[in-house]
Amino acid sequence: MVRAAFRSVCASLVLFGLSACGPRELDVRVNVVTTACEADVNPWTGVNFVRVRVTGEGISKPLDKVVQIGAGRSNALEIPSIPAGAQRVVEVRGYSDDPTQGGRVISIGKSAAFDVPDIFPDDKRPEPLGLNVFVRKTDAFSPVNSANDPHTCTRMGVARAGHTATVMPDGKVFIAGGFQFTTDVLPKRKALADVEIFDPGTGLFAQGPRLSIVTESTRIDSPVAFHTATLTPDVNQIVLWGGEQYSLTSQNNVILPRAVALVYDLGTRDYGTLVGSQVARSHHSAVLDDQGRVVVVGGYKMVNQQITPVGEVETFHPKAGKRALVDGVSIPRMDVSVTKVQGLNQSLIAIAGGSDGSQLQDEVVFLKDIGGTYQKEVTAMPTVLRTKRRAAAAATLRDGRDWLLVGGHSTADTSQVSALASSEFISVPEGRVNEGPAVGSRGDACVAQLPNNRLIVIGGRTTDGVGSPSHSVDSTTLIGLDEAGGVSPVGGPPLKVDRWAHTCVTMKDGSVLVLGGIRESAGQQTILQDAWVYTPAPLD
Repeated sequence: MVRAAFRSVCASLVLFGLSACGPRELDVRVNVVTTACEADVNPWTGVNFVRVRVTGEGISKPLDKVVQIGAGRSNALEIPSIPAGAQRVVEVRGYSDDPTQGGRVISIGKSAAFDVPDIFPDDKRPEPLGLNVFVRKTDAFSPVNSANDPHTCTRMGVARAGHTATVMPDGKVFIAGGFQFTTDVLPKRKALADVEIFDPGTGLFAQGPRLSIVTESTRIDSPVAFHTATLTPDVNQIVLWGGEQYSLTSQNNVILPRAVALVYDLGTRDYGTLVGSQVARSHHSAVLDDQGRVVVVGGYKMVNQQITPVGEVETFHPKAGKRALVDGVSIPRMDVSVTKVQGLNQSLIAIAGGSDGSQLQDEVVFLKDIGGTYQKEVTAMPTVLRTKRRAAAAATLRDGRDWLLVGGHSTADTSQVSALASSEFISVPEGRVNEGPAVGSRGDACVAQLPNNRLIVIGGRTTDGVGSPSHSVDSTTLIGLDEAGGVSPVGGPPLKVDRWAHTCVTMKDGSVLVLGGIRESAGQQTILQDAWVYTPAPLD
């Protein structure tokens, strides 16, 4: 091994194409996609200046170059010289005017992170590094398109709702299960075993290994909807817990909650089945704690064909490979909100809202790790919600010290839609509950984290009044911190297609991928197959 002739990377960047920098130690080829598959979100409309930035470990201030583009000017842009190091990212921003004079950001895109070594083998020239940068309009939902054919929108291989989407360490998204409707005269729900992988670097969806159980060398499909999927980075696995199937032979399409928990190994790309406690549950919550354990709370099971809340709390420790019940703890709640938060001295599992089947619950329960197991934290004054709610979206701010519950439903019956427009802002260390921002009437919404302590609430389900039919929601709300230490809402861009039972996950570049769900109107429900990316405007 010898040190490279120099520790920087030379690469050139040409809009709409590929280019290399010639005979260098590392050949970086950047393809900048500046075309959308729908004209109203064209990211290059109105762009007159382009800034190319490079960030990464050890780069205290972004390296950047600004160039004016347009008629009579070259579209070639030079990437700043990139020093050797880890997690380098090439970012392209389009501006209305000169950014050094306060020009407005119109569009932005980032490459996947890559490493630049400072030494290479004597006898081996490194392979060229190809990077795609999808530039998308800021504060807008853009349909997913591919780098090879950016004029064509791409979508999932199958329509699905009630599925999961999990961002893997390499930045790709693991999309699993869900349900569709059959084509019968009276359509029934049918759970899916289909899995696909979304690659944000290409904009393409590829078929993944079907959800399955192996018994005595026989592989059996294991379709499921309304399960949870939790990445356990310590062992490079995704834990898919519980969920439900449906009886296709019964007239009323009986719900069949499952006790099965599958483990997908990202290395072998295959599944194993967890052993241990066997508690059937669906519509539950699962979070990863600081010890790398999956903590599973709430949900429902079927008892004498009646939906019944699950009280058992379960944990799974990836290194031990077994699931277990938490002794002495019972929290029977359906449609409950569960999040890991930061208490005074350690992280806690916070549990709020939900229904016990007959009434809504308002006490916020905190589970605390004591001696390797969880116990309810006892406080002099209990933390109580201002408004009882279930099916509220939940997310944290300020490194988990503040917890926001958004919307939800105001009836204990989980089959009823009674959407709330309010939210609650819980300061965890103090146990104080404040009124949060108005978010529009919605339950079953999806919430995603944005850079710089921001959130976006997307879609959901509501009604237009007592007795009116339920319908899906197309509105979004942006939530950020205010100067007084609280939070403030701003109306976000509407979805092109309203939905609930969808997923929204924050990808490595800070954008949000929205997949599938149910579009509901006038008593009709349609399962969606589309895919959208929300690109937040940068604050720097």
